[in-house]
Amino acid sequence: MEWVELAVTFSQKHKLPLVAAIEPKSSALFIAINEVIVFQHSVLDRKHTLALLQLECDLDSSLYVSNFKNIATEKAIGLASFRLSQELLENPILKNKWLKALELSATIAPTKKVKINTSHNDWITNIVSDTTVRQSILKEVGRLPKYQNLFPKAIQNILYKNPQLKALQSTPDFWFEKGRNLLLQFDQITLRETEYAQCLLDYQASSERFDIFVETSKNQTYYTLILLIGKIVAHIESKATNKNNWNTYSDNRTVAQTGIRQHLWVQQLIYYKKEHNSIEGLRTTAIKKAVQYLRYPAEHLPILSSTHQKLIAHHLLECPYIPNDFTLQLISYFNQFHIQVTNFENYTYLIHQLLYHPDCLPLWLYDDEEIYQSEIIAPSITEPFQKYTSNPPNPLASTSFPLNQILYGPSGTGKTFEAIRQAVAIIAQTTPSKIKQWDQEKIKSRFDTAIQEQQIVFTTFHQSMSYEDFLEGIKPILINNQVQYHIEDGIFKAIVEQAIANPSQPYVLVIDEMNRGNTANILGELITLLEKDKRLGAANEIQVKLPYSKKLFGVPNNLYIIGTMNTVDKSTEQLDIALRRRFVFTQKLPDSLLLSTNIDGINIQALHQRLNERLSLLLNQNNTIGHTYFMSIRNFEDLQSTFIQQILPLLSNLFYDDYHKIALVLGQSFVEVVPNPSERLASITSYQQQSYYQEEAYQLKQAPFPKEAYISIYQ
Repeated sequence: MEWVELAVTFSQKHKLPLVAAIEPKSSALFIAINEVIVFQHSVLDRKHTLALLQLECDLDSSLYVSNFKNIATEKAIGLASFRLSQELLENPILKNKWLKALELSATIAPTKKVKINTSHNDWITNIVSDTTVRQSILKEVGRLPKYQNLFPKAIQNILYKNPQLKALQSTPDFWFEKGRNLLLQFDQITLRETEYAQCLLDYQASSERFDIFVETSKNQTYYTLILLIGKIVAHIESKATNKNNWNTYSDNRTVAQTGIRQHLWVQQLIYYKKEHNSIEGLRTTAIKKAVQYLRYPAEHLPILSSTHQKLIAHHLLECPYIPNDFTLQLISYFNQFHIQVTNFENYTYLIHQLLYHPDCLPLWLYDDEEIYQSEIIAPSITEPFQKYTSNPPNPLASTSFPLNQILYGPSGTGKTFEAIRQAVAIIAQTTPSKIKQWDQEKIKSRFDTAIQEQQIVFTTFHQSMSYEDFLEGIKPILINNQVQYHIEDGIFKAIVEQAIANPSQPYVLVIDEMNRGNTANILGELITLLEKDKRLGAANEIQVKLPYSKKLFGVPNNLYIIGTMNTVDKSTEQLDIALRRRFVFTQKLPDSLLLSTNIDGINIQALHQRLNERLSLLLNQNNTIGHTYFMSIRNFEDLQSTFIQQILPLLSNLFYDDYHKIALVLGQSFVEVVPNPSERLASITSYQQQSYYQEEAYQLKQAPFPKEAYISIYQ
């Protein structure tokens, strides 16, 4: 065991000359001071244990001490063993007791010493800094020797026993050569713009199954086009329409099971032709990847799920997921196993078959946080993959978010940010408590990626939004100087089709300012389909016929809807009961604890809290001031600007310019009595002006306001 010196400073008081090492066989981490081991992290049977130097008299039974070994003859100092848990890693009392024991260890004569050498290891320096202990341990969970050894053994066993993979290795032809030839024929078709448009219109108007639609279109100019679409899809999608007749392989082999419905394949491939065989015409990620694979199988993968690619990159390749580099990285990884193929174009499909084999699937298809929970937080669950299965776990089962949720509350309470954070948590398949540990930069990065990959769609309701914008509508298009009408999918229908096409992935629609639009008009019959038990595949599944396309339409259970509503304008009070019954309403109130207690001598936290106490008394808690108004304040000038430009106009709106009530909120430092208000009225004999002013009138004082005025609000 080789030791490295650590320059670790825990505080100004504690500057300790630590040394550390990793024992090669067990990978246990040791840290020592004065030739005495003071810290040990080890893993046995996938159970993590920490041993910390402690005074026996200081041991707290609530910390679950499992063992204690004396290492000194006096003062009862020794190594206390603990079961590793999140509580332990975040316990400041234990850390202070450890530091106290470290100082004491330098003054006593130990009975057990270790031999200390020196070497260099940056990883040790990182793991002992208290801000990265959990991350470092978590990073190592997926790298245990068990997983490193299992994968190559599983590959050898699969290739030895599987005759289909042996045939794949030995054939001189591309495994999907017939599908590629169909795509090449498809690329050579040239129709006029009007013919593509007419084909799409006719198909959308048809209520027949696609193969019947093809059969009845033999006299149309686009017949060859749609026939080839049917055959191409039959060579890609295992659930394709009429696959038994259109797939020309005796074993009916297909590239993948995408779950994408036939009508979406047809629509996307027509768009592809309209864009002159451009990949960019394919809006659905899985369809785009499938076409790229058929075109260039040596450069692209038949792994069509972006979520699966990310998991493979993280757990198997141990590298960041970069879509453009993923194929090359995966091929490089598998090169170490020296797998032979006669035709290199079959190599990526062979990799696909190995990765999705029941013996290999559990080695990469898992979530880091789930493993951390099972191994560290709840160590009684010691083996997450005791039984291999060919069915991947439900990715939605690990989340605890309602399918339909509305975040409501006053303005400035972070409803939109919380909606984005929950959307990212659903996409990342993590829990509400875990997502709160992510910083804003990480959330924004994941959100932007999900928007780009169309897993999250963000929209805002407004008074002009209609059912046609949201679900589907008839839009005019100009063809040969003639106006024709085309059925165009709306925001909601587009994400529903994406979710149906990729049932193993969660999708989220975020609707900001939901109560600003006419929700009953926008949602229409969708209000029935949103219920959990009315969704596709549920016990009481319901599909409705859409009014324009006449197609049956349902909502899948992997689509989440998160809305936000501002309660200040009282528009939430007019929501109909049908909407209220189908959504979970979560209130978001101001949180003063997030604000500073000292900005140039002003307690912003106390100021905000006192303002809202008074607003709650005069109005209600739904008409308070959100904390985000104050979060960007860094100095007194910022406070002045926020108050003058945002807070005062908000109060004027809440109280309809009644400065007497505003005075009850802000106090006399901000308002003043209007001198002789009755004298401003015209003089008439039939009325007494004074009767209109039974109370004093108020007005705001001239801004800017002194620092003492703000302090007076809460003192």
